[in-house]
Amino acid sequence: TLCNRLFSDDSVRSIPLRSLLNNRESPSEIQQSVFKNILKSKAPMNETPSNSSSLINKLTVPPRGCVRLIDGNLTSRKKSIWSMEAWKDGWFEVQDAGSQLIVEATGAKMGEIVIDYCAGNGGKTLGLASMMFDKRNIEDGSQMPPNVKSHIIAHDVVKERLRQIEGSLERAGLGPSGNKDFIIKTTHDADADLSDGMADVVLVDAPCSSLGVLRRRPAQRWLLSKSYIDDYLPSLQLEILKKAARFVKKNGGRLVYATCSIYKHENEGVVNEFESSSEFHDQWERWDFPGGMSHFQTLLPSVHDSDGFFYCTMETTMNELHKIFEFG
Repeated sequence: TLCNRLFSDDSVRSIPLRSLLNNRESPSEIQQSVFKNILKSKAPMNETPSNSSSLINKLTVPPRGCVRLIDGNLTSRKKSIWSMEAWKDGWFEVQDAGSQLIVEATGAKMGEIVIDYCAGNGGKTLGLASMMFDKRNIEDGSQMPPNVKSHIIAHDVVKERLRQIEGSLERAGLGPSGNKDFIIKTTHDADADLSDGMADVVLVDAPCSSLGVLRRRPAQRWLLSKSYIDDYLPSLQLEILKKAARFVKKNGGRLVYATCSIYKHENEGVVNEFESSSEFHDQWERWDFPGGMSHFQTLLPSVHDSDGFFYCTMETTMNELHKIFEFG
């Protein structure tokens, strides 16, 4: 398991977050959580059923494979977490637990084509790959079917970020010579073109004000203006969302819109504008979370002990023929 690897390689103790909640201990500081890179380890995730119905409240559950470091003084052994042997060998990535929940909201599975449209440094790209490789996400729960390829395309307008993603993929064993069950490319590659209707899933982690991560970047508040977050950003976010929506396939393709902001103008405001268009009513429907909850969720640092996030899920409308085929 990842916990064993962290201890054997770096003498760092850790515990699966689901076990931590199951034991009713305080899940403080989960923002420094780690998700397991099962793509390289090929080891099954530590699946500990939790009696807790939530991460902190009833809206969310801990991400799969998420562990918490419980050593109080990492620096006594290493200068930083990035110097840990397990990290350098591609066994894990550091990511906020809330960010991991956005990845899980995509429902990405083995054999699908997924676009990480605003990929940034590639954290969610690696998270998507990890989730898609999870055997529990195969439809019938059996062994992985032969000759089934999963495709992930990471896109960002900043080319340097795409080059950084390629380095991260190589470290995680997902480069050109890595795992053959995946074809993972960035739009930095000449043959990684995006085309309308090509993807089962498109994740749009849109550029935003970052108001949800002020505890990490407190100076950010002095860099924002009211017109920037009221007018410029929502307009840009809506434009990006509409562009990304074109790449979702018809009849059941999924679209997830997310920000690391807690400001409604950037979140519900953008989604409501998108849903008010004639194109939405003709081609899209809300994809509600299980249990009859709404199709969007907001995570708050004061409530969930994660960074602040918003995410919303939608899917393309299935015609009657596809409904009969899908549901028998």
